[in-house]
Amino acid sequence: DRIKSRGHGDVYKRQTRLDLRTNQLVSIPPTISRLTAMKHLSLHFNQLEELPREIGECSSLIWMSLNANKLQ
Repeated sequence: DRIKSRGHGDVYKRQTRLDLRTNQLVSIPPTISRLTAMKHLSLHFNQLEELPREIGECSSLIWMSLNANKLQ
């Protein structure tokens, strides 16, 4: 549940796309907020029931897919 940089500076901070579709995920860690450059996030076809409030800190996010989850 940790997003870490491994010898390449803050690589995760430069990540602009993240595709996590069809992984049967039940949760997203609060550390998602570290992905401040992320513009596109694919989370469709998982088992998510809620999103962490920290996702609101992804200030560059302009597109997110949440189809086929258990969100209410």
